[in-house]
Amino acid sequence: MRPFSALVLCVLCTCTTLLAAADTPEGLAFYEKEIAPLLVKTCGKCHGAEAIQTKKIKGKYLMDSWAAMVKGGESGKASVVPGNLDKSTIIEAIRWKNEDTAMPPKEKLPPAAIAAIEKWVQMGAPHPDKK
Repeated sequence: MRPFSALVLCVLCTCTTLLAAADTPEGLAFYEKEIAPLLVKTCGKCHGAEAIQTKKIKGKYLMDSWAAMVKGGESGKASVVPGNLDKSTIIEAIRWKNEDTAMPPKEKLPPAAIAAIEKWVQMGAPHPDKK
């Protein structure tokens, strides 16, 4: 096998493995244990159930369901693109790459929290509502 062919095969296998993790009990457990509490704590006030109740939804973006997370907000871009960090606007926001869209707005998440969300997206963004 040529070196380039071996590299392509290795990349495809890795991507397939990461995307398959989304449907596993381990992937869902990671979401439930690590991601859901983090999103509720850091994003819920402006993008969750509390924002719905107080009618203070920011950016017309909700994180209360899988459909809402994939749809995104007023930008029209998907917040979460399973397996793709570069196309997931949530990653750009939590990395504070753009001053106008940096989230949370007042204080950057700790590196461990950013790493957890990145891992979740790379895993295929497991979510119990995912269809």
